Amino acid sequence: MMNEYFPIADFKAVYVVDLCHSLCQQAEKKVKKNKWRNVHVVEADACAFELPNDEKATLITFSYSLSSDGY
Repeated sequence: MMNEYFPIADFKAVYVVDLCHSLCQQAEKKVKKNKWRNVHVVEADACAFELPNDEKATLITFSYSLSSDGY
């Protein structure tokens, strides 16, 4: 969906950071399907993630969800 508003190909690098292994796998499939060479999927805690080589971010987006576990 982001690609519709901010074309992924226009970015130097895009990092998808998620703790969930299965969501990272889905992201990898999408990256491969779209042949994005500038997208990096990282399985990690986004709160602790640091960009490599002292790079600076120009745009940060995030999605936050919680499980109610029946509440």
